[in-house]
Amino acid sequence: MSFKHMKIQSLDDFFVPLSGRSEKGIYFYRFNKTSDKIDEFIYKYYNAARKSGVVIDGKIGNPTESNLSYYQEIMGMDFQMSMGFISDSLKKWLPRMRSIQRENIAGAIYDVLDGLRRSGKNENMLKNAYIKFMCWLYYKFEGIVEQMNGENIPKIFFVGDIVGYEFMLINILADAGCDVVFVQPHGDAYYLKVDGNLEKSFEYVGENGAAEQDVMRAFAADFSIKSMLENHDFKAQRENGQGTVSSQAEVQRAKSQGTIKLQSGGQETKSHGMGGSQVDVQNIQRQESGITQAEEKSTKSLQNKKSLNIKIQSTEADNINSMADRGGSQPKISYKVSTRNCTNVWIEGNGLDDFLQPAGVRKDRFRKLYENERRTEKVNNVENAQNLHIRNADKVNDIENAQNLHNIRNIENNLGNGMFSADNAQGYGADKDKIFLNCYVRINGVWDKLTYENELYQFYLSLKAMKRNVVVISELIPKPDVDEIAKIRRGNYRDVFQLVKGLELNINFTENPIVSEFLINSFEDTVYGEADRLGTGANINKILNKAVYLLCFINRYQAQFFKNFSYDNIPCFIYMGGCNDENEAMFMHFLARTPIDVLILCPNRAERCRLEDNILYDINYEEQLAIDKFPIQNSGLHIGTAAYHAERELDTLMYNDDTIFRDKQYDKARTVSLQTMDREIKILWETEIKYRPGFSTVDGSVNIPVIFSKFSGVKDGNVREYMIMLKKLMTPETVVVDKVPNILSTDANPIKEYATEFFKNGRLHRDKIKKSRAYRYGFLRDEMQDYILDKLEFLIAQKYIKGTFENGTEYTIVSVALNLPKEVTRLLQAFDFTKKNPKLLYINTSDELISLEDTIYLTFLHLLGFDVALFVPTGYNMEKYFNLKLMEEHQLGDYIYDIQIPDWESIPLSLHTSWRDRLFRHG
Repeated sequence: MSFKHMKIQSLDDFFVPLSGRSEKGIYFYRFNKTSDKIDEFIYKYYNAARKSGVVIDGKIGNPTESNLSYYQEIMGMDFQMSMGFISDSLKKWLPRMRSIQRENIAGAIYDVLDGLRRSGKNENMLKNAYIKFMCWLYYKFEGIVEQMNGENIPKIFFVGDIVGYEFMLINILADAGCDVVFVQPHGDAYYLKVDGNLEKSFEYVGENGAAEQDVMRAFAADFSIKSMLENHDFKAQRENGQGTVSSQAEVQRAKSQGTIKLQSGGQETKSHGMGGSQVDVQNIQRQESGITQAEEKSTKSLQNKKSLNIKIQSTEADNINSMADRGGSQPKISYKVSTRNCTNVWIEGNGLDDFLQPAGVRKDRFRKLYENERRTEKVNNVENAQNLHIRNADKVNDIENAQNLHNIRNIENNLGNGMFSADNAQGYGADKDKIFLNCYVRINGVWDKLTYENELYQFYLSLKAMKRNVVVISELIPKPDVDEIAKIRRGNYRDVFQLVKGLELNINFTENPIVSEFLINSFEDTVYGEADRLGTGANINKILNKAVYLLCFINRYQAQFFKNFSYDNIPCFIYMGGCNDENEAMFMHFLARTPIDVLILCPNRAERCRLEDNILYDINYEEQLAIDKFPIQNSGLHIGTAAYHAERELDTLMYNDDTIFRDKQYDKARTVSLQTMDREIKILWETEIKYRPGFSTVDGSVNIPVIFSKFSGVKDGNVREYMIMLKKLMTPETVVVDKVPNILSTDANPIKEYATEFFKNGRLHRDKIKKSRAYRYGFLRDEMQDYILDKLEFLIAQKYIKGTFENGTEYTIVSVALNLPKEVTRLLQAFDFTKKNPKLLYINTSDELISLEDTIYLTFLHLLGFDVALFVPTGYNMEKYFNLKLMEEHQLGDYIYDIQIPDWESIPLSLHTSWRDRLFRHG
């Protein structure tokens, strides 16, 4: 139900709760002029919007590419112009929204989109507007949406010149229950373009008629929130003398950080950074006194003699908030980056063997390393350097030296208090300086092609024999699903510090509170590091999305890692294939800073791992091997012979251009329709795909040039020659349909009763399809099954067929596509995307019109890579059920009617018959 847009009696009405208003309504007003009274109101309303609403200075801004990518990943790109669809989508996209809020928002969105449709906008434009609204609601207005339908009505405060879609969204929120104030320094010029009849809002002209209008004045041309805060601060100082006023900090924040662009639920996002009290992970004030650059060599952290890439991270530091008050001291926001991991320092660089070392061996190695280093002159220099003062704390070398000195002290303390003794191994957490010893290694390439897989399998068995918790993932880490994301409690955050402190409440390993402690420590370190990597221009919501991803991974795997946790038997994580994206790399960063051994295997060096980490130890081998699954059981283990691997290498050399391909080298393809002359069809019909114009391979997928054409009429009216031409096209790869319609809606089809289950909520449910007893393609190779389902999903999404998402045609598409005849599925099983493709010859010599099912059949085979040729001597319409022009049409000659389909066996392949045919011909 839309809220009524009401008129105010006084400006104070804006601050009256819902129960105190005369009706269930909101106030939507424009301010084109100001006065002292209006200035005070605007400042008061601005603060109310900061606390429970949204403040917009200028523009909302279009959704970014990453915003749209995340939306597509979670929601797909489906769109239906229906209340049910919009409401279901909001439930999935904004799961914390209550049902009454959801219905109000869905109704308001539908009304706006319906107005666009009535104004002549096509469905694609409606879809674009819908997606923009959804992204804005999630990234900009989620905080305000959650407050709707409460006693205190949320506030929207907009300063500037409004434009189309931004106005539509604000009006959606107003209809759903938000007060809105527009401050328009340039008047109604822009507003009239979006609400020409002034139906949605009222202009404020004063409460006392002409008397108040007389004292109104134009806004300053450069009016902004920043200038408003400065003016209010100036007035407050004038009234109160030089004493500090309540708004002073706000004014200084606005001045030092730039114009506030957006505030959501009281949280600020500035034009140049992540908002509010921005955390700069590099700007850490060390507690230690420092050393000069001259002593740099003497203060390096302990390093393995084999020059391993190592760091000991055990840092407790204060972040300095850069928001300085004018003439005042810098307020501090303190946080801990206390990862306490001593990673790779103790290893010998022996790859898998290091991972199998028990806790006692690791401790002994580390102790010996430390004692040897401590005897050297470098350690003596470090001890002398402890009394030096940091003279240039902002220099990178000095900060590194102070960090290393701090690490050395931590190690001394740890060794001094006997942290490695078995007695206090379970007492971790009592002393904040305790550390743990873990491995963090990436192995690129393989040491021996013949033994690699078998040695990995034996390695896995050894880990299990040690009773260690082992988690193995191959190829990719499954992305968080909607349910996992919905479980993460989150709010609106002013800055990274607040974000981290708010989100870490989601980490709670109830079995062992000590585990929760180091999970939280690593989470803090990882998110602060990610914020630093993204830089000061990163949007707070981008950091929020990454942090939510990380929390989903933590919640998913923590029980597998830390069940019955012991420091004497730490877990192991094995990832086969390398990190595919930044989120996976971030998860590796997190795991390595907990008591977990992390092993990343990249046997195929051609596939780039996205992980970069300064404490990661890389081992590189020249040879490579194309395997994608870690061998965790005998039945799945395959050991290649020397000849086998030699052949694979030969494959790589031979089948790596555009003309020579291994059998069924590719399992993905896209069809490209050829535009041809009619006389070229005979040539192309027999030509392998790889020799056709437009053929290419890109990113492991083949672009298949195919024929999808209609041939109308008969050349020179010669029916006999016409039939011979058709007979020549009937190759072994060709399916012939000469009785039209071929498929009717009344035909038996076992898929029909399941179609609504297979395609539900705009998505194809593949698992349900493959498990169904009605599924007919289980005998096909797996990659071809997935290919067929990909094309089915694509056909529905593209709405090539009329009625899709309008009258249930999508279910007819499902039932036809999953019930292909056996002769078609056999051709698909043999289909090699680089060789000859299958064909469909569709001949309609009658007056019958093509059926909807036949149209779906033709189009689906075209998308699968068939050449599809329709021969229609009558020239009748075959495009009745197409939403757009898909087929190319060729006019062969005169239209001929009432042609009878012959016995194709009796049709010769040439007009010139042999003497035997003439001698034994009938009649």
